[in-house]
Amino acid sequence: MSEQEFILQNINADPLSLRLKFAGKDVGFNLENAITQIEARKKCSKKLPLFLSFEDFRFPSVVAAEQASDQRVASFHAKLCKDSESLLDITAGLGIDAMSIKLENPDISITAIERDLNKTTTLENNAAAIGIKSGFKVICADSISFIRQTDSHFDILFADPARRDNSNGRLYALKDCSPNLIELMADIFRVSKRFIFKVSPMLDISAVINEIPDATAVYAVSVKGELKELLITGEKGGKLEKMSSIMIYDDDSLEEFEFSPELRNIPAPIVSSPETIKPGMFLYEPDASIMKFGCWGVLTSRFPGLLKLAPNTSLFISEWEYLCFPGRVTRIDTIVTKKELKSLKGKQLNVTCRNYPLSTNELKKKIATKDGGDKFLYGVGCGVQNRPILLLSVRI
Repeated sequence: MSEQEFILQNINADPLSLRLKFAGKDVGFNLENAITQIEARKKCSKKLPLFLSFEDFRFPSVVAAEQASDQRVASFHAKLCKDSESLLDITAGLGIDAMSIKLENPDISITAIERDLNKTTTLENNAAAIGIKSGFKVICADSISFIRQTDSHFDILFADPARRDNSNGRLYALKDCSPNLIELMADIFRVSKRFIFKVSPMLDISAVINEIPDATAVYAVSVKGELKELLITGEKGGKLEKMSSIMIYDDDSLEEFEFSPELRNIPAPIVSSPETIKPGMFLYEPDASIMKFGCWGVLTSRFPGLLKLAPNTSLFISEWEYLCFPGRVTRIDTIVTKKELKSLKGKQLNVTCRNYPLSTNELKKKIATKDGGDKFLYGVGCGVQNRPILLLSVRI
């Protein structure tokens, strides 16, 4: 049996069980590598279905699989590279971004830099496996040394700096990541016209803008309601002109909510008191990418009649139904009293607490709910006095 046959026959098997079953046996190939492929494919089954459709696609390690970009996010990156002739990726890794950009822009020439030899070899194999035959060069090198020594020039420089330290701890600040893009800006502009930086979704947007004064756009990208990354684009002497929430849904469709940076801090009208809220009104929960920007004034100006529940409660109500709202829309069924709360014990509910005395987990434990279903229980602070209330709503 070949390694490939072993992988295909055991693709749904438990990796630990396979290690125990074949321990000490001569299978005629690298057993650990084969099991690594099985484990990595399991981890990437939802985020890399296109790449996994190629039998010869390989992973250098399970960690590389865990850190790989979601192909839907990489596809958005590819859209930002339209009409460009050349791109330098200085943090290639598994290469999902670089390969996606090439697949969606066949005429672009890509140079991918990766300092780990195993990852470099794997990326070369994968590029061939998915049919990228020309205009895709992989170089094993230190990215900083390459940038400072190369005489080549590129339309775009793409970077996704490592956000883990030597102990595998998480890093967030740009200056702490590797490579340090802040220190490299002069070198970056020497070799490229513009840049695309993929950074941690945990970063404060205002801090990022201050650290990268040449930024022209900031994107917050979510997949199925989960914030995945901040993406910064820019060019030398650039001015920030655009902020945009990118929402990618279950069917892989993409929605963009764009606004001018100067509008970000416009305040939103706030519910005057809990008595304002009535059953039958609509409750709006913005997508995570909208939440990241906190563009509440922009949101309420585009959807007239929306009221923010409280200064620090980022949920909205309205008598008007906006099915095109960028986020979850539910209809309020009940303003829950203590007596009614008891009747919800053990029921199937989606529980969320925002600016409420109890955390989400504490409220779930208190009423012993089961996750799921079409009903939502929101524990929220409401009105200018931030009074705690419970709202039971139903998905539209």
